Amino acid sequence: MKCVCLLLLVVHLGILFVSVEAWSGNTVTYRDCCYRYRRVCRYRWWGSCCSWKTIKEGYYCTKTRCRYGWTDTGGNQVCNKPVCWPSCKNGGTCVSPGRCNCPVQFTGYRCDSAQCSYLAPCYPGTCQNGDGCDCASGFQTTRGKQNYCLEIEDNVNTNLDMYQMQVRMSFWPRYKNPPMELHYIMADSTDMTYPQKDSFWTNRDRFNRLETTCSSQYFPPDLTGKPNFITGSTLGVVQGNIQVKLIKLDGTVSLDKFLSCEKSVSNLNPETEIFNCSVQDPNFDRLIEHRDRLEVTYRAKGGGYREVLNGNTNGRFNQSFTAVTRSKAVEFKFDLIAPVHCIENSPPCTSSNEMKSMLNVPDFTRSSRITISWDNWGDGDSGMYRYAWEVFKMTKGAGTEIEIHPDRALDPLINQEVLQADYAPQSYDLSGSGPGMYSVILEAGDLANNTKYVRRLVVYDPNPTITTDPAQRFYVTSANAAGNYTYQNDISAPITITWAKHFRNALHEENNLLGKVRPYPKELRDDTEENKFVFRKVIPYNTTKQDDWEGERTANEIPNRRGIVNFKIQYDKDSTGGVNQGPVPTKPWIEKTLTESYTIPYSVPERPGEGDTVTIWVKATDAMGTEKVEKRQVTFDSTQPDVRNGSIKFLMNVPVPGIHFSSMFEITAQDPQSGIAHVLWTFTRSNGSVLYQNTVPGARISSADCDSFECTCTPARDCFYHKQTFPLSNCEMIVEKESLDTEVITVTADVTNMAGLVKRVSMLKDDLTALNGTESYFPPQNISLKSLTADSCTITWSFPPSCFHRTGLWVLVNGETDKRAVHEDATEFAITGLEPATQYQIFMVTDYGDLKIQSDKTAFKFTTAEQEALTPGAIAGIVIGFIIIALLILMIIIFCLWKRGVIFQKEGTPVNKQLHRVSRAINTVRQTVRRDAFTNNAYKAEEDDIYMYGAMAFSTRQPWQLDDSSLTLMDHVGEGRFATIYKASWRHDGKQDIVAAKMLKAGFTEDDAMKMMAKINFSATQLEDHDNVVKFFGAVTDNQGWGPVLVMEYCEMGQMDKWLAARRSQVTEQIMENLFRFAVGIAKGMEYLASKKVTHSRLAARNILLTFTLDPKVAGFGPQHKQGDEEKATRVPAKWAAPEVLQDKPATEKSDVWSYGIVLWEIFSMGQVPYPNIHGSEVGARIKSGYRMEKPEFADDTHYDMMKDCWQFKQSKRPTFGTIRARLSQQYGAPGNRQSVDFYYDSKQLGDFD
Repeated sequence: MKCVCLLLLVVHLGILFVSVEAWSGNTVTYRDCCYRYRRVCRYRWWGSCCSWKTIKEGYYCTKTRCRYGWTDTGGNQVCNKPVCWPSCKNGGTCVSPGRCNCPVQFTGYRCDSAQCSYLAPCYPGTCQNGDGCDCASGFQTTRGKQNYCLEIEDNVNTNLDMYQMQVRMSFWPRYKNPPMELHYIMADSTDMTYPQKDSFWTNRDRFNRLETTCSSQYFPPDLTGKPNFITGSTLGVVQGNIQVKLIKLDGTVSLDKFLSCEKSVSNLNPETEIFNCSVQDPNFDRLIEHRDRLEVTYRAKGGGYREVLNGNTNGRFNQSFTAVTRSKAVEFKFDLIAPVHCIENSPPCTSSNEMKSMLNVPDFTRSSRITISWDNWGDGDSGMYRYAWEVFKMTKGAGTEIEIHPDRALDPLINQEVLQADYAPQSYDLSGSGPGMYSVILEAGDLANNTKYVRRLVVYDPNPTITTDPAQRFYVTSANAAGNYTYQNDISAPITITWAKHFRNALHEENNLLGKVRPYPKELRDDTEENKFVFRKVIPYNTTKQDDWEGERTANEIPNRRGIVNFKIQYDKDSTGGVNQGPVPTKPWIEKTLTESYTIPYSVPERPGEGDTVTIWVKATDAMGTEKVEKRQVTFDSTQPDVRNGSIKFLMNVPVPGIHFSSMFEITAQDPQSGIAHVLWTFTRSNGSVLYQNTVPGARISSADCDSFECTCTPARDCFYHKQTFPLSNCEMIVEKESLDTEVITVTADVTNMAGLVKRVSMLKDDLTALNGTESYFPPQNISLKSLTADSCTITWSFPPSCFHRTGLWVLVNGETDKRAVHEDATEFAITGLEPATQYQIFMVTDYGDLKIQSDKTAFKFTTAEQEALTPGAIAGIVIGFIIIALLILMIIIFCLWKRGVIFQKEGTPVNKQLHRVSRAINTVRQTVRRDAFTNNAYKAEEDDIYMYGAMAFSTRQPWQLDDSSLTLMDHVGEGRFATIYKASWRHDGKQDIVAAKMLKAGFTEDDAMKMMAKINFSATQLEDHDNVVKFFGAVTDNQGWGPVLVMEYCEMGQMDKWLAARRSQVTEQIMENLFRFAVGIAKGMEYLASKKVTHSRLAARNILLTFTLDPKVAGFGPQHKQGDEEKATRVPAKWAAPEVLQDKPATEKSDVWSYGIVLWEIFSMGQVPYPNIHGSEVGARIKSGYRMEKPEFADDTHYDMMKDCWQFKQSKRPTFGTIRARLSQQYGAPGNRQSVDFYYDSKQLGDFD
């Protein structure tokens, strides 16, 4: 487009150049009206253009022509030929413009003999026969000789041009100061011929200013030369005005008024060039109603006057020409009613070929591509113009609800527009966004920009699956738990079944796809007309057909149980254990809707008998029509187990692999109906106390291996051994030592069948001393030497099995002269203080029980090694060591003498020169460090240097400890000094999230790993989740190759300082809103850290991370070093540090408040570095002298006042983060304080809502 315009400009300039060069002779330049086309906004609202129009507009241009009375020959542009019109008569010759050289017998300008006078002024025209008149072309006479040629002919040749006709209507709120235009509409008829006019439909009904811009020019016909009785004549535009007419629906005119143009003209003061008519009515306040029409007409008149000389008196008088009129008009039409679908009519559309729904989409679909269609929309006023449709993926809301999250209400997956003339059914592929609930919204708009919104819902599930939850059983509740609810012992009792929460469609349940759909989030706009906020893009809920209340998936919740919408049940009986029952019943299903339990009455025909099996089938169906069938079986057994001989057999001290001091109990039992579920063994002492109890499951065998002589199978083909054994350690029957000889234990066996029926048998067991292990108090065994030197040794040992608890362990060296205590569970001990080349004998003794019963002694002998003599190398090392110590002492003495001035007093001595060089070098290093940062011994400021919490250990695995297999590294994000940060994928709880993983660099040291563990343990134990603090998800701690890996929240937009700097040159209203959000959010995050007694110490914009929704997250903090730990001193970022921190005092919340003020300055300067043009080493002194930074470019007074409060030199005068949060939340939490759609509120100030 730029190239085309440039080409036209070059051509135009070339034409002008040629024209100026070509014309010669009697020429004149004149100003004419030329045209050009321009695209303008015809309807603007709140700073945005809603409708465009290309208009034709005039402008002055300069042209060249022959001077009046002259012409060229054959178009050669040489103006040297005079023109006489009419031509010379009677042989006359044209010698100059309008003058003829007449023969002697003729007179007059045209050599005609007729002579006219002021009594019959023939002008413009030619006298005929004395006082007759022939008017020039374009003029005529209708009233006597005195008015010869005064009437301008009104015909197609009359050249009264209407150049421009443009009308602008706008609304300016009265209360705004300074004034501000809220909206306007514009119509332009410049390029339209009369009676055509520009018509504009609008839905705006509030206007209080009317402006018109019009122009016209009258080009009169060529005038004849003036006779001597005409002294002057001028023709042009003599009148212009604007007519405004408001016409109501019934045709009545409620307004009809004329507005005069600002420029004044008349018959005696015509505008000979372009006449510009501008009219402004700043008080155009009219009531505008639906279907009103406003016509604005511009009228212009062309005319003028002639001045006539009275030949007798030499007096002059004026005569006005009769004017001609031309006009142009525009029309505004008002349509204030939104389009209507035929289903909204009364009566609604009912024909079978009419589309009855406002918007048609499938309720449920397995296909990713959906068809979106609509029809039968109409508008009886301006007419349908356009449709726009968009698709949103909905998210899980509170409870069981589902919603379009307010943050995504302006961010659809797709937004398409279709003009009425181009309508065809649309389609969209959902596969890219995955399964879930989708909201399709249609906007139907008419030509006046009235819109109506319609919403329909789609559930997309390409692979619907019903699963079962193992934690929620489908079982027969009337059956017995002992038999895993597969056997029932009361034949007369009804069978009750439950499958509550057993079946589920995980996708539908976890995402609330069948839950109640929340109303579409209303979008706020600032209605400056009413000085309040109103809603736009409203989809009425519960009141109209615009929201989805039709079909299977409406906005209401679909009743369901964990994503299941229907259950059916059936049952059947047989006497073969149910082995012949198929996966589905042969009888019709019984409808149970959403009931998750059922009772089969005992009066059912052919009531089950002993050993019969009833099979129960349950079918679950989800909203997609997917089905899943499961069955359960219950067998009836009302008899107790058969325990043979009614006795228990005890096999004492028989070896059993894996059990020390083992014995075994045996019992023979069988139950042909249900089998043996378990045997409960109970050992009871003579005083009635239970010594030991254990449940042993019934011993099973497969039906294929079952021999009827040693096992029995039930009708359900569950097979059990007849002999039930119980191996155990004799230690389970141990009593105190003094009771072993007299105690009698009652051994009880409760044999329970699968139906829960019990048969009890028992026996008595005495003579406990005969049990192996009852009197075994063993000392340590397998004593051996692990290491041996001339004066020490390390011994190891193991413990033999014992029925008693060790309570002590002793080592006796050289008999009992040296008795040393050892921990009772230790297996290694170092003995020191021994003599070289000496034989020693040690004994070891174990204490058992609370009474400290000692074991026998176990002995072990060894001989220490001989003492080694010093080698020559060792002797040399000792000598050198003494020499070094002596030299150090000498250097210290010399240094002290030098400091006292005793030696090296002269400046010029070589030693003194060297000392000065060293001093200068030291000062240089000091200055270099000061240029970079200040040093503070109270804490370490660098992000990766953390030593506390590193040694913390846990005895059990913590919930935040993650498996390395759940973490997949994706992209490299950044690096610290000893760690690298990756974007990673974390799989957990059946879902996958994007996280940030902080991992040690290759070749990390143990110290690096300890630092990382310190960060992990600090985050895991000291902090909880907060909306404005980077979230800690967990850590991988058991991968030796990786080392500790910190897993935290991934913030897509990165560091706040970089985000700010990137937008510094394009600050918009929305970005300003984000700045306010940042300020409040960071204050909330810091308030939380302060409540946890956590000092950040490194608060800066670079340590604030932003999510994709631009929520600020405080990061970069961690465990602090102990106050005064000078070994861990580090550099402090001077431009962010509080004055007390620069003076080596410990950081506090008030120190972080100072840094928060610096962060505010960074925010409202759009990421500039604080203290611009001031070196970091100078900041401390400048602050102390009272210097504070000026207000940044984008800060308001509220935020700058907050900065200054944070920069109070005394800590006590600075606010707390709680105060900061409250002030900012209050200031920017009310709509009246800031016209914004993004309000802030303080959750601590909210009350309870009913």
